[in-house]
Amino acid sequence: MGLVSDIEKVFLDSMDNPEDKGNVPQMAEGLADAIINFLTKQTFTITEMKSILEVEEISTTGPIQGDVLQTVTTVAGGNVVQGKKGVLIPTVNLKKFGGQGGAMKAVGYAYIGRNPVDSDESNEDLTKVKLLDENIIGR
Repeated sequence: MGLVSDIEKVFLDSMDNPEDKGNVPQMAEGLADAIINFLTKQTFTITEMKSILEVEEISTTGPIQGDVLQTVTTVAGGNVVQGKKGVLIPTVNLKKFGGQGGAMKAVGYAYIGRNPVDSDESNEDLTKVKLLDENIIGR
């Protein structure tokens, strides 16, 4: 059943003679339009949300220093011209402010609705949207 027919049923059920519908169908249509009009003017607020964030990029604002391994050797104290796997970068400690390499910059997206993450991990059932009293227009 739809909103109009549900409202019509409530009106008819409350009448002494439900066989005589009178203007109940028109009242139900008008009331349904008024309810829809009222709800579509409201601002709904997300009051709780836990969603998956897909981080697409992490970078820092400065270089990260590494330690030269003891296995790196040079001939007669000269510079290493070409080498591989000679620098060890310790575990990375990225922070929003003041971590390795300066400040961390992360770019990502939180999906509301359909998202690319496995539905078992999405936490969509932990999200709530409410119409708050202070946001109601035209009460």
